[in-house]
Amino acid sequence: NADWIREQLVKTAKKAGIKKLTEVHALRHTFASQLNKLKVDAPTIQKLMGHSSIETTMIYVHQTTDQLRDAVKKLDFAPKPDKETTVKIA
Repeated sequence: NADWIREQLVKTAKKAGIKKLTEVHALRHTFASQLNKLKVDAPTIQKLMGHSSIETTMIYVHQTTDQLRDAVKKLDFAPKPDKETTVKIA
């Protein structure tokens, strides 16, 4: 039952030192973000999550700074970083 699953999740999270994980729903964010990190396309993630709109799916997909940096690096015309043009992405 859902209450038992939530209790087990909270118990396991506490043992792992994760204090704010209190809802099974939070795992949907991890699921979507991990698929995105593995370069699974958004429409596929949408279908796996059962969303009717891509906008809903994108709420769950969290991109890392590394992913954003790698995306920009794919541009052939991007300037080569040097001391004067290096910009940190927060």
